Amino acid sequence: MDNCLQPVLTAAWQKRIDVLFWSNKKKLSLNFDIYQLTKRAGAVEILLAFSSFFCLPRALTRQATAAYPHQNGA
Repeated sequence: MDNCLQPVLTAAWQKRIDVLFWSNKKKLSLNFDIYQLTKRAGAVEILLAFSSFFCLPRALTRQATAAYPHQNGA
């Protein structure tokens, strides 16, 4: 009876490891892409300009709406 269940348990265990490592591979590939971008000349300035243009105004807007909740209609 144990020999019949062993291949099933092994397959389930291998599938679980793949699920765990899938997210790590995605994080590593994202970090590697960022590394390749920053490796080029001038790419750091481009990334800083992009992040300050798109991310900073949104963060300031969130802080302003959190400070004055009565303006949100709440």
